Amino acid sequence: MKSLTWLRMMRDTRAVRNRTIAEQQTLSNWGTAIRIQRESRQMSQEALGDRLDPPVDKGSVSRWEQGKAEPMLFRKIQLASALGLAPSILFPLPTTIPAAA
Repeated sequence: MKSLTWLRMMRDTRAVRNRTIAEQQTLSNWGTAIRIQRESRQMSQEALGDRLDPPVDKGSVSRWEQGKAEPMLFRKIQLASALGLAPSILFPLPTTIPAAA
């Protein structure tokens, strides 16, 4: 009985770790998309941040691009608009629905 509980705990721990890795990869992909689109428009991080309402500093844009932070939904929409894109291009919907815990 004790070993079954331990196995479940290990399985749950791996699931959380894998989900965290997947979330980090997604953040990194969004950040890369933001950086590529910004650079293709020859826009600095500061200039992109100034186009948002309220404006953000270049450090916030940098953290988003590096995948260290995720912009809030309203910021995602503003970022897409500031770059002249549809939000779905920068932030596509997931192709799979995560299973309920």
